[in-house]
Amino acid sequence: MENILITGASSFLGNRLSKALLSTKTNQVHAIIRDQTLERRLADGFLKSNFHAYDGTLNSLRKTIDHVQPTLIYNLSSLYMRDTSSENIEAMVESNFLFGLKLLEVLKERDIKCNFINFGTYSQYFSEGDNYSFNMYSGLKNSFTEALNLYSEDIGLNNTNLILYDSYGPGDWRPKLLPLVRQAILQNNRISLSEPDIIIDITHIDDVVNACILAKEKQILTASENVFCVSGERYKISQLMELIEKIVGKKLVLKWGEYSLPDKKIKDPWIGNKLPGWTRKIDLEEGLRSYLQ
Repeated sequence: MENILITGASSFLGNRLSKALLSTKTNQVHAIIRDQTLERRLADGFLKSNFHAYDGTLNSLRKTIDHVQPTLIYNLSSLYMRDTSSENIEAMVESNFLFGLKLLEVLKERDIKCNFINFGTYSQYFSEGDNYSFNMYSGLKNSFTEALNLYSEDIGLNNTNLILYDSYGPGDWRPKLLPLVRQAILQNNRISLSEPDIIIDITHIDDVVNACILAKEKQILTASENVFCVSGERYKISQLMELIEKIVGKKLVLKWGEYSLPDKKIKDPWIGNKLPGWTRKIDLEEGLRSYLQ
């Protein structure tokens, strides 16, 4: 039996991953939550006693680690903001870097040598696969990845970094492209889009969850060999809209350029080594047919 600790359990992926782990009945699944965590976004099936409050202090993390004694940690803690400001920068640093750093320090204090699966973004590799950050969000992610590698060497953590792209699936509440397209179709509204030649790399959430579960079996200690991509099908946004029109059987009112992008943009996402043994099972057209109903 694994003692599994999840951070970011109220995220879309955190919800679906928790649900999958809880369904096996062979794991003790715990989650770190904050005052602002939306309980309705946590997966059903958690024991109330397996929620552990984080109040920003090391002591709250010490209590959690002492209680859980984790053998596996999924670190999904994240806060995305396209643009930084004086109102959001502290929260971004806390969620994307400082919280994880505190967690690693407590693991070091308590001499916990567990498996640690961290989640990153393709925008951490803006320049031909180098760790060159696209924006402050990906810069903080890169900083934490570097810290994770240092701590792993120091205390013997077994860490893997999964690089995520776009995902979709039933119940997706995020204000991302496909949920917004689905809502526009259901409400007969026009669809505001950016540029037709932007490439999107997209995977069904069930396939992403499968990669998360497989990752703990593929962990490698060497820092240079522990970064794997969860990359799906790649379409230009114009091609994706054509596929959606084919699926729904009607022309959509597409307003190109209404969703503005900054001058610095990613037109063709970097892709690195895929997670060994993982393949997507849900074809995009098949998944979209179900999702857009």
